Amino acid sequence: MESRVTVIFTSFNRLDLLKITTDSFNKMNTYPVKEKIIIEDSGIPSVHEEIIRDYPGYKLILNPTNIGLIESIDKVYAEVTTPYVFHSEDDFNYIKPGFIEPSIKIMDNDSKIMQVWLSNR
Repeated sequence: MESRVTVIFTSFNRLDLLKITTDSFNKMNTYPVKEKIIIEDSGIPSVHEEIIRDYPGYKLILNPTNIGLIESIDKVYAEVTTPYVFHSEDDFNYIKPGFIEPSIKIMDNDSKIMQVWLSNR
């Protein structure tokens, strides 16, 4: 089965939080994803160097200057080739497994739904 999901992590010079986010995602995710992309918007060369070193296997988009969150999202979404995007900010913490599968099921069952949000209540 070919994966229908690309995972995107948006970040801005918060490497400590990005590590928590990606580690918890990798630990809790149970769905095979096609690609993981990090877009880093700080424009800070030393931050870019750390991301290059710490995230082999991820596609990296390292903005040379800060362009803002919305433009960064537009830029990274243009790289997506799958029907679904799982979008994560750099300060999320995944605490339960199996979150992508029910999100896909919700969207597959109703073509009017364009977005599913996760919440721990």
